[in-house]
Amino acid sequence: MSDKGKPKPETATAFLASNEEESAHVVGIGNLRVLITEDEGAWLARGLEIDYFAEGDSLASAQAAFADGLKATIKQHLMLYQSIQKLLVPAPVDVWKELFAATDDCKHTLTHVSFHAVPFSGIAFYTRAA
Repeated sequence: MSDKGKPKPETATAFLASNEEESAHVVGIGNLRVLITEDEGAWLARGLEIDYFAEGDSLASAQAAFADGLKATIKQHLMLYQSIQKLLVPAPVDVWKELFAATDDCKHTLTHVSFHAVPFSGIAFYTRAA
């Protein structure tokens, strides 16, 4: 039996590019699968290839909290470790089992690209004379 015509599953990817001084970074994360679950009005978004989660009071707010929180987490990893390597840890097996049991309308993917200057080299601070 041929697999022609069947769409190939997208593979999650992550990359980090930095300048020589490691003061500026571009991070790209593609096709990250995110499992969304709802329990008594609380919505939980949990990454599968990257074990990160966020909560919201609606589907849209959980998705937004996940995207915003992941960006902030990436920034923290760059500041602490100058790398995203420690972030690239998959979710536990029981979370993956939930994905396989979920219906298609409960699965979401995320693609994210962000630029980070560490430490905040693009900010100028001014003091006002007394």
